Amino acid sequence: MKTAITAIIEEDPPGAIQSNVATKSVTIVNGDDSRLFQFDQVYNQTQDANKSEILSKIIQPLVKSFLSGMNVTLVLFGSTTSQKLDWYHSPPGTTSSALSVFLDNVFTAEGSELMKLEITALQIYGELVRDMLNAGNETITLSAEGYNSNFKGFVKTPVHNAPSGIEIMSTIMNYTNDQRRHQLAALTDCITFETERDVVVTNSSNESTTEKTMSTFSIVNLLGAELLIDDPSHILLQEGPCVSKSVVSMMNAINTFSGSTKNPSFDFTQSNLVQVLHHAFGGNSITSYMVFLKSDESWEQNLGILKVSHKIGKIYSYPTTVTTGIRNMIARIQSLGSKEYDGNVGKSSSSKQLSGLQQEHKIVKRDFELLQSYVLELTTRLNNLQVTNASLEASCKTTEKDRLSMKNELLDSKIELSRSLERLENVNIELSAKLASTERKAAKLEAEVSSLQSKRAELEDTMNTTTSEKEQLKSEKDTEHKKLSNLNATIRHLEMKNKELTVELIGIMNNKASFETKNGSYKSELERLRKHNEYLKKKMEISQKSSFNMGHEIERLLEKEQEKLRKEVATHQSLKERIAALEALNEEANSNLELVKETFEIKEASLIESHKAEITNFTDRLEKITSELVDLQQANIQMQASLDKWQKMVDSESQEKNALQKTVNRLQEENNVMMEQFRSKLERLTADVLLISQKGGKSADLVITANQLFKEMLDSYVVHEKQLKNELTKTRNLLKTPRVKPHGETMEESSKLYDYQLHKKIKEFTMNVQQKLEMDRTRLLTRAIVAEEMLKQHAK
Repeated sequence: MKTAITAIIEEDPPGAIQSNVATKSVTIVNGDDSRLFQFDQVYNQTQDANKSEILSKIIQPLVKSFLSGMNVTLVLFGSTTSQKLDWYHSPPGTTSSALSVFLDNVFTAEGSELMKLEITALQIYGELVRDMLNAGNETITLSAEGYNSNFKGFVKTPVHNAPSGIEIMSTIMNYTNDQRRHQLAALTDCITFETERDVVVTNSSNESTTEKTMSTFSIVNLLGAELLIDDPSHILLQEGPCVSKSVVSMMNAINTFSGSTKNPSFDFTQSNLVQVLHHAFGGNSITSYMVFLKSDESWEQNLGILKVSHKIGKIYSYPTTVTTGIRNMIARIQSLGSKEYDGNVGKSSSSKQLSGLQQEHKIVKRDFELLQSYVLELTTRLNNLQVTNASLEASCKTTEKDRLSMKNELLDSKIELSRSLERLENVNIELSAKLASTERKAAKLEAEVSSLQSKRAELEDTMNTTTSEKEQLKSEKDTEHKKLSNLNATIRHLEMKNKELTVELIGIMNNKASFETKNGSYKSELERLRKHNEYLKKKMEISQKSSFNMGHEIERLLEKEQEKLRKEVATHQSLKERIAALEALNEEANSNLELVKETFEIKEASLIESHKAEITNFTDRLEKITSELVDLQQANIQMQASLDKWQKMVDSESQEKNALQKTVNRLQEENNVMMEQFRSKLERLTADVLLISQKGGKSADLVITANQLFKEMLDSYVVHEKQLKNELTKTRNLLKTPRVKPHGETMEESSKLYDYQLHKKIKEFTMNVQQKLEMDRTRLLTRAIVAEEMLKQHAK
């Protein structure tokens, strides 16, 4: 069955979201970009008056399925700022909420007034699950088994009628609304109503029977849609890693179940959130989603909500009426067949997606055959155990006194062996203490070596710093030389310019002299002209009367001469002004030249003094660094000598270690030889016992012979123990000398490796000895019992 999606649109202000109730489509617009999405139902909610009507249309068919024995899930999905919370549960006194409409429809249905209805209320935040009906609000745990999720530590509250249910919901929502005020986007509420009723069930043969069924109706106020987008890698990590884990798991579940046409497998134990919602994701439930959209939300957020809704709409569920008997049988078979199934929730989740009673009967039949095979296997094992028990009881019939005496002697041998092990442990403790002291000394020497190396590194850093400072001083000196050469070039340029100005001034002076000469000649010419003019005036006066035309011509010539004179005067005046400007420019150039010479002399003197001081400082520092380098070379020589000494000690330690390994191997070989001798002696003694029994000796002779055998065994143990003591004393003497670390290993690593090898060899040695002794004791006891039985038969 396909998941149903209902869109609730708030078009205020209009324009960003455009809904079409007739075509059941929603369009979001962003400039020139527009996206169209199809839904199963579309409602344009413009006022609160039509909330109850919309909810009734959605919830009534779901309640009918719930009362017919099927699981139902209603999920409210939208952003935190949408009206999702008001549709989920309204304030007291109103009936326009999903919870109130559900209760009204359930208790007004025909024949439902006597039904048993229980409620559970869970709140999930990240991976934290709380029971909202529990007074202490303790955290509960979840586990998925079979068709259901098991809730451990939760409270079930009975609901007798709609008002009592609304009162319980009001108590729950007071707590929830206090938390919603903090705008926790990752908060999810899951209210589940459970009932058990008699329902008419039709099987595959069209036979109708009345059976008890258990069904649930879950109303889920899902976390804020702003946390769910297309790609789980882009989850908004606002409220902690647990929230991110829940959101990523939910998106993985949605992508898994929406991307495959078959029944996919998903591990619901990844997160508590998806584990609670496993019915809704392709499970045994009729699922319906209410998606809330707001036009004043951002275009990206509305687009993300619509994309997630589009994926959810592709999920198929497999609802079926499962009776109480079938549920109990499946639970029993699953508990018995835990060896066959590895407990993977991904496999159990696929069993939730059955498509009818036929598949369920096949699974029950297969599990029943598996159970029969288990019973047959257990019966076979029981028969084998009974046969083995009978044979053991037959072999254990022997004399109690002899068994107790042998047991006491075996206990004495164990005590002696444990004492030997304790002594070996004490020796091991002493060796460990010596090894620890050697490690401390080695650590101290390592610290000294590291300090010398650090000092050497510091001196090298000082040398590098000095070299860099020397290079810096050299570069500064080169820079100053460049500046000085540039200044000299500037002075030479000014001197050349001054010479050019001097040459130009000389030319101007020469021009002035020539102008003055010309001016004198002009003055004399002017004087001559003036005299000539006076002469002409007199002549004109004389001849004025005689000729008018002649006078006019003379006057015109006089004006020409006066015009020439004015031009000469103007030229002379301009020459005077130019000469004055050149003299002022010459004076300014002389003053600038003197100022530049003074500045240059001052800078040159200061540079010389600063260079002298820097050279003196650099010489002192160079001498100091030279002395430190000499000290460093001496320290390096000493350190090299110390390292050579340590290398020799390491080589000697390696040789001692090889010798110790050879000693341990020799001990092992000697122990094997001694055990072979002991075994041959034991076989010889056993043969003597059998010989005595064949000759018809009495049981007293057999006891005396057995006592002699055990005495010889104890003597061999004492000799063996003395040999072990001697070898351990030699080993301890070898280990008294201090060890050093091998070349290429730290002292700590070498000590740990040595201790591990030593403990391992001692443990192997003692375990081998103990195992061989136990085997020899068992063999001796068996042979003694056989000998006694043979004596009894001989006596009869």
